[in-house]
Formats: sequence, structure tokens, C-alpha cells
Amino acid sequence: MKFDAEDEFDGLQTLIEGKNIPVIVLNTGRLKSSDRKRFTALHELAHLLLPLNGVPEKLAEKYCHRFAGAMLFPKKTAESEFGDKRNKISFQEFGMIKQKYGISIQALIYRAKDLGIISDYYYSTLFSLIKQLDWKIQEPYVYEGKENSNRFDQLLLRALSEEVISLSKASSLKNQKLAEFRNNNLLPA
Repeated sequence: MKFDAEDEFDGLQTLIEGKNIPVIVLNTGRLKSSDRKRFTALHELAHLLLPLNGVPEKLAEKYCHRFAGAMLFPKKTAESEFGDKRNKISFQEFGMIKQKYGISIQALIYRAKDLGIISDYYYSTLFSLIKQLDWKIQEPYVYEGKENSNRFDQLLLRALSEEVISLSKASSLKNQKLAEFRNNNLLPA
């Protein structure tokens, strides 16, 4: 769920009481870029999935950041893009990888440090530069991937293909006229 709220939080998660239904909310008033929205959604998912009861809050946040980073930029991908060890990585290279994978430069730097690709010292140097360049909130190299869920459409077409529902029921669920639904989904007449 997306929500435009005050600048006090990036995202939150909860389970609906009694139903065990997970809900993740992203603050679109604060999160402007797609890469930050993706990272925050996965961070909040980690809060729901990881066994964090009894883990100190600061450590739990670190685990959730690592989870999000690993989901967006797995170890094999990181090593393929950066190599096993690097002394330096240019911001231009980080930017190109950001545009390719939809993960922020800051998250890429953290991931590279976490995987031992760059040293702790170089990690600190890069974050000092980010602060000097005023990139903490607004980074260069925009990720332009379109993030839209198509799960409903997939399930609808699957149910139709498996003859669980009729064509008229599918078009009704999609809120389209029968002919429009057939044409939009390239279905034979």
C-alpha cells in the first residue's frame, strides 16, 4: 500500500489482528525514487519474515537492510558486476549498476562492503563523499524501471486458461466488456 504522510517514516509493516494478513505501507510523501521504494518495501518484508523477536532494534534494522540488499543485488550478481575484490569503484559505475538493477548507490556501497568487495575504510570514504555531494536523499542516475504488480492479471489469465472461470467471469473481474477483455488479452474469438 502506498500512502502520502508526514516525513517521519519511510515505511512500516504490520499483521492485521486475528487474520494474520501482512500489510506493508510505503510513505510516498517521503520516498520519491523507485529504487528507494523497492528497498524500503523489501526492508519491511524482512521485518515480517525474519525471526527478530528479542533482537535489539538497531541490529534488527541492520538485518532488514541486509535482506533488502541481498534480494535486490544477490552475491553472484554483485561479484559478476564488481568482481571479488575492488580497491576503488567510481560513482559512474555505481550509477550504471543502479540503473540496471534498481538499487540505490548507497545500498550498492553497503552491499559491496557487506560482501567484502570493498574495505570498511573505502566504504567510509564513499559515504563521506555522498554526504559532501548532498546525495543522501536525492542521488544521481535515475532508475527508470516501471514497478507495477501484474499478479492479479496473471492469476486471472491462469484461471481462465485452466477453465476454472469463464471468459465472461474473467472480463467481469477485470471490469471490462467481453470484447475489450478478449482483444486486450489476445484471446481467440
